Amino acid sequence: MTNVSTCTSYVTKIADYCICTMNIGVITDYAKTTIKSPVLFQNGVYMSLEDNNGDLYATNRQPVIGWYNSATQTFDVANVNAGFTVLLIGRI
Repeated sequence: MTNVSTCTSYVTKIADYCICTMNIGVITDYAKTTIKSPVLFQNGVYMSLEDNNGDLYATNRQPVIGWYNSATQTFDVANVNAGFTVLLIGRI
């Protein structure tokens, strides 16, 4: 992972599906951040990103989340600052 200061993950497996929430802190605000999932998902992962402190709304920025790469278990986010939460749901 790049540009990550802290990361806590919670994983729940139900049959062939997995739900993963990740609480992430970044080092440099609003820079591109590459995140590695603790779970190897198949293609077609649902991902959602939520700002933890509301600063994005105060600065009129929209968070950006890239496609999940199942070969490397990574995805990119940008336009986030401080801490945020990512939700991933998919087949394993």
